[in-house]
Amino acid sequence: MMKQYPLMCHNGSVYLDAVISIASGHGKIQLKFDTQDIHIELEEDYPFFALISLRRILEPQGIRILCKGSRLDVYPSSFMATSFKAYKLEMGKPGAREDLCFIFDPTDDLSMIATVDEQWEYWLRWRGDFFRTQEY
Repeated sequence: MMKQYPLMCHNGSVYLDAVISIASGHGKIQLKFDTQDIHIELEEDYPFFALISLRRILEPQGIRILCKGSRLDVYPSSFMATSFKAYKLEMGKPGAREDLCFIFDPTDDLSMIATVDEQWEYWLRWRGDFFRTQEY
């Protein structure tokens, strides 16, 4: 059975209604993405990687998914790869339980939606900043 998450997308000029459907089985995540004009199906090992793969397909078309997992400052820890949760990261601060968010929860802050590469770069900066500020 697929769980459905209604979300908004933005194509650079207008908002689009979308539905992401997720099912887990046979050690894989099956993801379906549907708008009025776009239909994508993919399979990945982990939920966040499925979202990354979907975003990589949509980015060349200028489409951004307005969900927490697409935010610049959200990234999972390596311990949470199989989870549907990730941390909202703040420079110099470790990820904490209260910073966890569900990656398919909607967000309406378009200014915080990043490309996959921008999100990765933010995570690298956060990681470097965090380890620089820690006392050993």
